[in-house]
Amino acid sequence: MSVDDTGALTLAGADGFKLGVAKASIPKGLPGSEQKWLLPLEVVEAFVSIAAKQHGDVLVQLDDRRVSLMWEDLTEIVSVLVQGTFVRYQQVIAETNLLSFTVDTAQLIKQCQLAMLSVTYGLPGIRLTFTPETNRLQVHHHNNEAAYDGEMDVTDWKTDKVSGPQHITLNQGALVASLRAAGETATLSWDTPSTPVKIVSSDQSFLAVIMPISLGVE
Repeated sequence: MSVDDTGALTLAGADGFKLGVAKASIPKGLPGSEQKWLLPLEVVEAFVSIAAKQHGDVLVQLDDRRVSLMWEDLTEIVSVLVQGTFVRYQQVIAETNLLSFTVDTAQLIKQCQLAMLSVTYGLPGIRLTFTPETNRLQVHHHNNEAAYDGEMDVTDWKTDKVSGPQHITLNQGALVASLRAAGETATLSWDTPSTPVKIVSSDQSFLAVIMPISLGVE
């Protein structure tokens, strides 16, 4: 978590195959200069759980070693901070990609859910195939006995020196979670089936980078 002197708040989290970055502004309590903190995962998970049930502002207090999150009803989370530095995630985010298009996130989430429900006991991978010539996105999932293929329209698609079907396979859970965080619409972009997918919300306040997976079968 970081806050700069303009009141811009950036929250970033990463694991072995995905990165998420969210941005917002804070109108009160500016630190005067850029500050950065590492929050324990348990604190973030507790905050998300409580925030889903609470309403109103949250008072965040931080120093070099401790963080306190307090709601208006005096519910409070207190924890020590993680000592160290966060990965320089900006270095893994491509500024431009060979392929990009915008989707209705609710529609794509529905397609992913239908795929997983229609083909049970399959590997947790969703293959996306975009074909510029038809302006259609195909959602595919299968196991050894059955397969699901769904299609949907996309908008604002752009390609650079690519043609024909463009495939990529992503972890279904990571894809759906990123789409939900992005809001009503999101832009997906990538270069090749082996390079990360970038998912950006329409207002640019959320960005996710997901590493592709290989299922070993097609």
